[in-house]
Amino acid sequence: MRNVLGVLGGVVIAAVGSPLPEYLVKTLSVSGLFIVLDTAVGLWLAFVSGKAQSRKAIQMLVSKIIQYLILLSLCIAASMFTGRWDWVLLCSFGIMGVEAMSLIETAIQLEKYGVNLGPLSKLIGQLKRFFAVMGQMDTENKEVEEAKKEKEDENDKHS
Repeated sequence: MRNVLGVLGGVVIAAVGSPLPEYLVKTLSVSGLFIVLDTAVGLWLAFVSGKAQSRKAIQMLVSKIIQYLILLSLCIAASMFTGRWDWVLLCSFGIMGVEAMSLIETAIQLEKYGVNLGPLSKLIGQLKRFFAVMGQMDTENKEVEEAKKEKEDENDKHS
């Protein structure tokens, strides 16, 4: 992992002209850890669910890596233009957020297949309830919006 970051850092230094700050190296390392963890848990789910297909797993992993490399490249380009590392940092936090959500979704699926997640089970239960409430709020908001639109359409017909 350190070798990959070293090569990536060398490319970035050549492109931007300044070395990566230590906080950015650490943040990118944590992003990489999230990617590895999500991939491992996803493979675990594939085996538990009986849907493990090595070819599909490799295709999905390559696709994920390409997407993140494109995203990082765009953020590095933005950093080159602005002369600041904020874009790469924002990208790194975005990757962590996406991977964290994916980990939560995968953990919920693992529980459905009867996997005991130990102390994480309570957290997963709370997150399931939170997302259910958020989903319910989205549904209610859509219903309200649809009712408003119907009322406006009705008013337009009478006008």
